[in-house]
Amino acid sequence: MTTIGMNEENSRQRVVVTGAAGFIGSHLVERLLADGYSVWGMDNFDPFYPRSIKETNLGVARSPWLIVMDEPTNHLDLASIECLEDALDDCPCGLLLVSHDEPFLARLARRTWHLVKEKGGFRVAL
Repeated sequence: MTTIGMNEENSRQRVVVTGAAGFIGSHLVERLLADGYSVWGMDNFDPFYPRSIKETNLGVARSPWLIVMDEPTNHLDLASIECLEDALDDCPCGLLLVSHDEPFLARLARRTWHLVKEKGGFRVAL
């Protein structure tokens, strides 16, 4: 494998896996972690198969630094939302959450930004 701008040793330490929550991606992440790689996993949680399967597949990431979730409570029942809140509340990593679910954000967010639509675009309000 040739990686521009990195030596051979560094190129084997960090890996980005797209589709990390899917069947193939999650198995790849699991193997890379077992082999000592640092893995950045991404997934868009498209509806090709149930979200719960993808969330289970992400269990292979034992100690993430950052979790990014876009509308994570959509299509979840109350018990599932509470379970997700408990799991994220116990996670020592950073969270970047995009949500309209104010009770969910109130429990987990330490800082909140609001996008305010203005003529010609948006501005961020703290």
